[in-house]
Amino acid sequence: MPHITDLFHVFKHDWKDVFLASWRKYPSPKRPDILSVDIVNKEFDPQSGVLTTTRFIIAEGYVPVWLRPLFGGGVVMFVEETRVDPKNQKMKLFTRNVSYDNILKTEEICEYSPDPVNKLWTQLKQSCRVSMIGGMMASSAEEYMVKKFAANASKGREIMEAAILMCEQERA
Repeated sequence: MPHITDLFHVFKHDWKDVFLASWRKYPSPKRPDILSVDIVNKEFDPQSGVLTTTRFIIAEGYVPVWLRPLFGGGVVMFVEETRVDPKNQKMKLFTRNVSYDNILKTEEICEYSPDPVNKLWTQLKQSCRVSMIGGMMASSAEEYMVKKFAANASKGREIMEAAILMCEQERA
């Protein structure tokens, strides 16, 4: 049975700053496991103003000893689809693994929009779904991956804050 988790965060920054910073998060010393983030496709709709991109992400894979017989070690690859709608101040990212996806599926969705309480701030809704083929070991692996996601999400928010400050300083 898939493990799902939802996280919420409010950045005390304008949506535009958060949007710009999202493209500048990596490389970061806080996530040295992220080896590469490359844009492989981009499309712009001039009528709607919507930008859609596809990024390919390569990360150094840490696999617990008890999962190495299934996964080995090495790198893990992900594809991220991003849709940015600046007119409505919405940005949605959908990321999924392409490595080992015949055994383990991870899907992450991040949605950024103005905070409903304070329009000068930006809310992030982040969700992760992990599912693995197999019996009891699958449930343990799914639980491990969801915990890893939550830990990495916290680091990701720290990296985003640093990138936002960099954008704000450059604009000043």
